[in-house]
Amino acid sequence: MMLELPFVLFVNFVVQFTGFKIPQRTRRAQRKYVNEFMPQSTKAQKLAEAMMQEAEEIISREVNGLEVKCEAGCSWCCHQLIIVTCAADGETILETVKARLSESEFEAFCRMIREQAMAISKLPHTEAEKLRWPCPMLKDGKCIVYDVRPVACRSVFSTDKECCRAMLYARTFNDLPVPYRRMAMGISEKAIRIQILVNNRRPIDGPVEIRSLLLSLLEKNNE
Repeated sequence: MMLELPFVLFVNFVVQFTGFKIPQRTRRAQRKYVNEFMPQSTKAQKLAEAMMQEAEEIISREVNGLEVKCEAGCSWCCHQLIIVTCAADGETILETVKARLSESEFEAFCRMIREQAMAISKLPHTEAEKLRWPCPMLKDGKCIVYDVRPVACRSVFSTDKECCRAMLYARTFNDLPVPYRRMAMGISEKAIRIQILVNNRRPIDGPVEIRSLLLSLLEKNNE
């Protein structure tokens, strides 16, 4: 299949192959999303931790035997929209970011989240993907929430870092060299399979881009 979208791992594959559309949430809808789905109790947080442990077990089985090249500082796949399906992930990520940044760094992080979330909300999904902004959770090329990163990130594994680099800079799928096209398809298919397996065992609150979710949480905390 010929892809005319900028190539960014599994999200665009889902959009292109299934016609799935990421909903454009209004500020009110975002707040409603958080209020309805965000677990507040310690019991809920423990349940979320248990679900993530189960997710890790599923992922470990899926990548068993692969010579994975992903490592700290390798962030070629961290320049795309991050679609979260379980709202509990957002609160855990926000708490972790706040704990690991200085006060001034966290203030700058919040400003960036607001600016980027607002910009993304005004664009169709395929246009927003063209921005290719680095993930806001990257610091010096490393993920500061790696241990609590969402399933969308956990599900991506590569056996060739140069392929990942080529995927980031290719304008379209067909700009990739043929061997990298096969690898890219393999990465995407594996990611989609992992997400299906994991999400079948977790509550699905609905797809939302991570910046939008974090902005909603920040606004809720300021109420």
